Amino acid sequence: MSHKTLVWKGVLTVATLWAAAFLMAVSCDNGDDKVSVDVSQDNFCSEIAEVMCENMFDCCTGLQIEAALGIEISTDRKGCREDMTLVCEKKHADILYALDKGTASINADMADQCLESILVADSCFLVTSAPAYVEKCKNSPIAGKRSPGQDCLYAVECSGDAYCGGDRVCRPYPLQGAKCIPGDVGEKVCATGLFCNAEQKCQPLRGVGQSCSAAELCNETLYCNYDLDTGEGQCSLKKDAGTLCKGDEQCSSNECTPGVCSNDGTKECYDDSACEGTCPDTGAACTGGNKCAGTCSTSDNFCDDDTPCTGTGETCNQDDCPAMCIGNPVCGDDYAIVDYCAIGLAAVDMF
Repeated sequence: MSHKTLVWKGVLTVATLWAAAFLMAVSCDNGDDKVSVDVSQDNFCSEIAEVMCENMFDCCTGLQIEAALGIEISTDRKGCREDMTLVCEKKHADILYALDKGTASINADMADQCLESILVADSCFLVTSAPAYVEKCKNSPIAGKRSPGQDCLYAVECSGDAYCGGDRVCRPYPLQGAKCIPGDVGEKVCATGLFCNAEQKCQPLRGVGQSCSAAELCNETLYCNYDLDTGEGQCSLKKDAGTLCKGDEQCSSNECTPGVCSNDGTKECYDDSACEGTCPDTGAACTGGNKCAGTCSTSDNFCDDDTPCTGTGETCNQDDCPAMCIGNPVCGDDYAIVDYCAIGLAAVDMF
């Protein structure tokens, strides 16, 4: 069974903002008192501050909080809530603006369902294969109310598959065949289900067996099985636990358990090419799959790929590089060690 620590990565969307904030509501003191949260558009930041501080005081050390937030820890929970409310108001001015203006709304039922799925935990560390919040919190309870063509100041105000353009007008993402401008990895530039190709046209994400050069070109349930030697790749189904793999992205669990290099027994690897070895005769470093220097078959002269043997019929007897990846890297089970302090601190830092 493979274990991993659950952390937030990448750009935090409104959906993951709520998921992260609700994660912090989990009490870790094994007591009966739980935070009671009733989110509305009027108490957005104060309620997030409530669950943030509950999580911090129950599951984090003072040094962890100070290091993550860059401020001295408040002496009590009341002071913490005041500090975190100010932090939230600064970092989420766009959401607060939209809620106050009425250009965005909160679905209280969705927020409550997410919160309820988080509050079942009673420990700061939880080992689980299926955290309930993954399903309950995957959709954002915050929705924009401005239609394409209407004015906006922030993206959160735009409804559906739309964004706030540079002219401060909500505009739909380009549809299939429309021109697009490639963005950073993971940045949305086309309508949902499309990607921006090399010709700068929005095209459907590719399915099983279709060519690819990166995972972003494939449907999100697939990975790009790319071969560096041939320069070709195919969108492929992610692999089940126990199946051979060469990286986390190939596994349904997003966890590929690596092997170790034979030369030191500590460096992780997925195949021999990642390991360094030592040539028997010269002591020179080499990598798995390479050949080491050797001697000519009849003259015993030194030779390698760059210094060939010159005698008639002579061949260069090169030694193999004794480096290999020991073990069979396989996809692990979909288990996670949920660290509620780490999740809370990382989410606060990304707000």
